Amino acid sequence: MNSAPGSAMSTEPSTIITSQHADSIDAERSPVASLRFRFLGPIVLATLLVTIAISMAAYRFGSRQAQLESDQRFDDLQRTISQANYPFNDNVLRLLSSLTDAELVTLDANDEMIRGTIDSLDEAPQDRSTVVVDRIPYLVRRIPIEGASRRSDGVRQVAVLLDQTQLAQRKRRLIVLPLATGLLTVIPIGLISYLTASRLIRRIRRLQQQVHTIAGGNWKLTIDDTDRDELSRLAHSINQMASELETLWKQAERRQGEKLIAQVAAGMAHQLRNSLTGARMAIELHAREHDDRNDEGITVALDQIEKAEDYVRRIVMLASGRLADAVEMPVAECLRRIRETIGPIASHLRKPLDWNVSPEIEGATVAEGSTFVAGVSNLIQNALQAGQTINIAADRDGETLTVAVVDDGPGVDEAIASEMFEPFVTTKSEGLGLGLSVATRAATTLGGRVEYLRNNHTTEFRFTCNIKS
Repeated sequence: MNSAPGSAMSTEPSTIITSQHADSIDAERSPVASLRFRFLGPIVLATLLVTIAISMAAYRFGSRQAQLESDQRFDDLQRTISQANYPFNDNVLRLLSSLTDAELVTLDANDEMIRGTIDSLDEAPQDRSTVVVDRIPYLVRRIPIEGASRRSDGVRQVAVLLDQTQLAQRKRRLIVLPLATGLLTVIPIGLISYLTASRLIRRIRRLQQQVHTIAGGNWKLTIDDTDRDELSRLAHSINQMASELETLWKQAERRQGEKLIAQVAAGMAHQLRNSLTGARMAIELHAREHDDRNDEGITVALDQIEKAEDYVRRIVMLASGRLADAVEMPVAECLRRIRETIGPIASHLRKPLDWNVSPEIEGATVAEGSTFVAGVSNLIQNALQAGQTINIAADRDGETLTVAVVDDGPGVDEAIASEMFEPFVTTKSEGLGLGLSVATRAATTLGGRVEYLRNNHTTEFRFTCNIKS
């Protein structure tokens, strides 16, 4: 598993990921492609557009208000001046000008200027026109005098000139306030948006870096994100993906190893079978030549050779993906074969086997006898290697058979506890890690399973399968 980043299987994916990483870096250098720009740009643009729209509306409203104010002032002056019966001399004009904040010019019947409060006019201004005097624009209205024919000063009309710079200042004041408010609003909104986007981008970049690390083969890396938002859920999904990738990688490694071991086992089994066949034939020939067929030693030797041939046959079947021939067999017969096979080994190791077989299993059969024998035998052999005292109990519950193998050994190492039933998982220097895998496959084939229990100072493996009466 530790060889994942450097193995042949991971070379091509790592190359692709590196190329994609380079493309993402190039895209990241473009400011337009940045999430910060995409997040901040629309907010600032929308705020500016709203500010401009409000300012334009305020300007139009201010223009109308200024126009209404000018018309109101002209109307007030018209009511005051048109009915005046006092002479419009210089003092009166200056007084009226200061009171109305307007420039006044008197005109005679020939439309000639008589006097006024502004001296720079070259000719009489026309009604409803705009004139510029000393770079100051004025709006002009002429007010006719009632009973002008009876006046001694000859005044027929009074031209009123309103300073337009004052109206322009009022318009500017009306537009400056919303514009300044909008611009001042853009600054905090933009700053808050920038900080929020930067925080999100930092989290996204951290996720990106950790994803590249995971893609490089470090599937044990865990992404910590305590925020309860979409990015946190994404981090949780990435952690799940890394865990699944690690599981898939382990499965791929085991399948490769299983395939290789199966190929090697098939070749070795073929050679062993030939050697065992030759040895058995030689012993039988020796027995015939010396008339030692009833010799107990030769009988034991032939029996052990036959058992060895049976084990070799199972190895060949394991290499082909099968555990044993599908031959229905009584459960009692299967247990008897297991005793005959495992008994000599236990005696040699001086480890007694305590059998407790329920009488209720009598008459029960298992679908694949050799598969059942292979599975339970591997569990007992593991117990013989682990403990000093081994107890084996067989009992049935309806159509389910349970064989419990209990030993007083230290139990399964915690480092491999989660994957002990996988092929080639072992802590033994000389073990292949196939015992529990074969037992599990046998139980699954027979419709059951293998369970591991650690009670006080004992280790128990339970083999369950379906049986028929």
